Amino acid sequence: MYKMKQLTILVDLHHLYVADTGIRKYLEDFIDLIKESPSKRHHYVFVPKIEKVARRSNYRKKKGKLYRLISQLETFLWKQIYFPIKAYKVKADVSFFPDYYAPIFSLRGKKLVMFHDTFFWDTPEHYGRIWLKYFRWITLQGIKTNAQIVTITNFAKRNLLKVVPNNVEIEVIYQPQRLTGSLEVGGVENTLSELGLKNQRYFLHVGVFEKRKNLLVLLKAFQKFVSIPGYSEYKLVLVGKPAPNKRFDDFLNAKEFVAAHQLNDRVMFPGYLSDSAVAHLFSGAMSYVFPSSNEGFGLPILEAFALKCPIIISNQGALLEVTNGAAMVFEMSNYDDLCECMTQMCKSPEERERFIQQGQIRLNAFNRNDYLVQMEALFDHIANR
Repeated sequence: MYKMKQLTILVDLHHLYVADTGIRKYLEDFIDLIKESPSKRHHYVFVPKIEKVARRSNYRKKKGKLYRLISQLETFLWKQIYFPIKAYKVKADVSFFPDYYAPIFSLRGKKLVMFHDTFFWDTPEHYGRIWLKYFRWITLQGIKTNAQIVTITNFAKRNLLKVVPNNVEIEVIYQPQRLTGSLEVGGVENTLSELGLKNQRYFLHVGVFEKRKNLLVLLKAFQKFVSIPGYSEYKLVLVGKPAPNKRFDDFLNAKEFVAAHQLNDRVMFPGYLSDSAVAHLFSGAMSYVFPSSNEGFGLPILEAFALKCPIIISNQGALLEVTNGAAMVFEMSNYDDLCECMTQMCKSPEERERFIQQGQIRLNAFNRNDYLVQMEALFDHIANR
């Protein structure tokens, strides 16, 4: 009887050294999925080793041009020298790069490169001119030989088709629902009490304070909202840290807006919170608000769906695709329109409940078990191409 060859999948975890959200959460979830459903057909090799990159504190996260320069040089050497040698040694059939960036040379086996978005082309003003030119060039060089792209929405694919070579295949696989923090008995009440919040008397946003998140639009809408009679007791909770680069950081602007408009007792900046605390906040919020001007997917949408928190989104392409009608929508950057949505969410319990139910249904499109099946089918396709 013919026995199918086991494929060796080499997964690049180097980006975990520098990532705090986004790709870090994706990779942590991908590793968990593999542990949950071990495959006899696929042998996974992680480099660097999981235990090594699990340490969050390292010199790569230190501020300063020298540290950034050393980190960039190390990444270059990792991608162009160390990783190709490792791929040869382990006889990798497919090398998976979840961070846009693959070696520019052919490897033993094929390359699968994940592009989460096209931010590097959409908002060039957020990056250093010389670095951006280099990064665009090297990422496109990395997909020219024996490579395929996987991305996370059809919206992202349409944008990628404008910037990558025509002969590169692009597959779309939606990201899976993450395992949310636990909702133990009394946990929600305790978290809300610690933060001075009341159930369904606050709006929530979770994420890094990047300019593309449009948080100043949310703050302007909230300022108008709390001036409406009957809504003055509501709060806005902005969970997250400043962006790592001053060019696209909006944290100080948000703080200055809050201070200038006497909203200090209405707007909260709790910083980074544990997964369980964030889950509690989702569960108790009147609504999650996603005002972004640019997203590749929008993972908090799935967390909100899972925790029965209704969502208000801007009419940004990826957010519309992921929610697929299971969210209240406002015109991007229009804070008056957003304020109306916030008001409508509060005054119409029936509509709020309808969005919760629609979110539960839409969540089925992001099944965790289906995700690994789709990824492994893609590995098979690439390896046998």
